[in-house]
Amino acid sequence: MATFEQNNYIIKKYIDDDLLDDNLNKNNYWFDPYIYPNEGYIPMCTQCNLDYDNFKSMTVFDYMKVEMKHPKACLWNAYFFNKIKNICPTAKIIRKKK
Repeated sequence: MATFEQNNYIIKKYIDDDLLDDNLNKNNYWFDPYIYPNEGYIPMCTQCNLDYDNFKSMTVFDYMKVEMKHPKACLWNAYFFNKIKNICPTAKIIRKKK
């Protein structure tokens, strides 16, 4: 179940991406009309959540590097990025290329 914070993040993200208007009405785009924050559960990205859990298990240092495997295009990337920055504002997010 999504928390209040997670639900607010998704609503703001959908409004910013012009998928919902300010009154939470759907805008007519190609996006799946059945997955909206006010109509049901939007699953959290397991990879971004795992990367955040790995970060939480590390000792926090100034100017540390934190690996996140998903690109910025992931719906949940900014949510976890902000959570990391709240804990360690000087953290640098890195993405290793394959």
